[in-house]
Amino acid sequence: MPSLLWQKKDGQEDKRKMSMSLKSKRMIRDGYYFYGNGSYVDDRYGPYYADSLVSTGIGYRLFSYETFQTLVDIGPGFRHQDPNLDEIKSDSIVKQEVVNEVVLQSTVDMQWKPLKTLTLSAKFNVVSGKSNTTLESSFNATNAITDNIALNLGYTQTYYSWVPEGMKNSDTTTTISLIYTL
Repeated sequence: MPSLLWQKKDGQEDKRKMSMSLKSKRMIRDGYYFYGNGSYVDDRYGPYYADSLVSTGIGYRLFSYETFQTLVDIGPGFRHQDPNLDEIKSDSIVKQEVVNEVVLQSTVDMQWKPLKTLTLSAKFNVVSGKSNTTLESSFNATNAITDNIALNLGYTQTYYSWVPEGMKNSDTTTTISLIYTL
């Protein structure tokens, strides 16, 4: 799912974040599945690096009811991070090294549809590597207005185990989106 966020302040670009993710699942038997995952995040004013991740593994459909579902998966992966040298100065406290490392990724994904037009979801994703461990939690409420148009309210918080001295370990994003599907 691609997204592009930007913000201007006093006519100057103040924030910009581009992200894309793709996940494919293949059911194998009795609620078990294989998955492949890829993601890319380029956050010019957040963690100061572009982050690419690919992983694969096995998952299990823990709960599956008509209106509620929980998926849990885990697997190895590879993370590549490029520092944003346009924003990082030579005396910056942010790491300037390129990161290439093996990681372990695990996700818990829950969806509940209490009404025909309303879907509530929560997703917890952990990526652990030698350079850093991230925990991302996201909560969304999506209300279908018509068959093709929906309103989405979202809140995401990302926690980083390592940050430069004097910086916060977490970053939050709140979104309001109008979704149009063909």
